[in-house]
Amino acid sequence: MTIQFNCPNCDAVIAFADEHAGKRAKCTTCGQRLIIPEKSGETAKEFKEPKEKGKPIPGFYRAVLIDCWKLFARAQNATGLVFVTAAVCFKFFTGHTDYSFEMGAFRVQLPTGLIVTLSSWGCLFWYYMEIIHSTSFEVEDLPEVYMDGLLGFLWNAARSLYVFAVAFMIVLIPCAVAIGIS
Repeated sequence: MTIQFNCPNCDAVIAFADEHAGKRAKCTTCGQRLIIPEKSGETAKEFKEPKEKGKPIPGFYRAVLIDCWKLFARAQNATGLVFVTAAVCFKFFTGHTDYSFEMGAFRVQLPTGLIVTLSSWGCLFWYYMEIIHSTSFEVEDLPEVYMDGLLGFLWNAARSLYVFAVAFMIVLIPCAVAIGIS
């Protein structure tokens, strides 16, 4: 059976088979997009194109490219910036060092490079987590750098490395399963 109806825009007669009822169509006369009615004689509904994704939120590029530089100019953020810079420079300049020495027939390895690398990454991971935590509460400034003494500093670095390692292992579970299956 055939469904026959008129175009809502140009009033041209359009016909489709029953199986196309409820689907989109286009008038060959005027190009109007419409939805095919269920029965003959009903008026076809105009099909409205879905809105395209608009432009970014107003002020997005300004906030990203211009307003973020204010973060580096505030005096209360200087401690955090110096801390991150010091951790990166400390790892860059001393992370590769090898202080080994020979004592008789033995070569004694001092793991200073490994210790520096792990402590630098631990400090950076800890501070990144603090930044994420403060950002989740919509704080516009960098978080305070508090060490809680030498043991607190070592604990924060070790805890951050541990959390990173556990998260890394959890992320690798699907890969291990896929390798195990194949």
